[in-house]
Amino acid sequence: MRKIVLALIFVLSVCSCDILENDNERYEYNYFENSELNIEQFPDSYMKQASISEGNKIVFNYQYHFDEDARAYDGGYSDYIYFEINSDIDNFELTGEELVNTNVIFTKSCFCYFSDSPEKNVEPKGTILGEKISANRWRINLNVTFYGDENKNFEGIFVLKEN
Repeated sequence: MRKIVLALIFVLSVCSCDILENDNERYEYNYFENSELNIEQFPDSYMKQASISEGNKIVFNYQYHFDEDARAYDGGYSDYIYFEINSDIDNFELTGEELVNTNVIFTKSCFCYFSDSPEKNVEPKGTILGEKISANRWRINLNVTFYGDENKNFEGIFVLKEN
């Protein structure tokens, strides 16, 4: 009986060491001063992509990474959200046309194809709230629907990162 109990304890301890889904996830919240967004649309796709270059705005970048299987070439997935604001403000609430003017975009990185369609190639809708809470941190609350039906909602503390 003692051997069975010890074997059961061993099996349970080994099973409890499995990687949890959260162990495969990583979130990043960064912002860049003296920057601007450059936005391109993928050919024959509704999906947009952004790059950050030198400029006179503040650019925010949210990243979510999920690594399903680090050994698999196509085993991961990432989300990126970018937007920019004027550099002379310390808090904001962006909706409607203001939201569109911030160049807010959502990009997926995976082995997927996002064929262009009128239903998906639409302006984002929602709200972004921001407050500068220190010399190098912003609190951002984002609730935006991209591409007509892809809602992203988070609150995070964004940290200043050098270009």
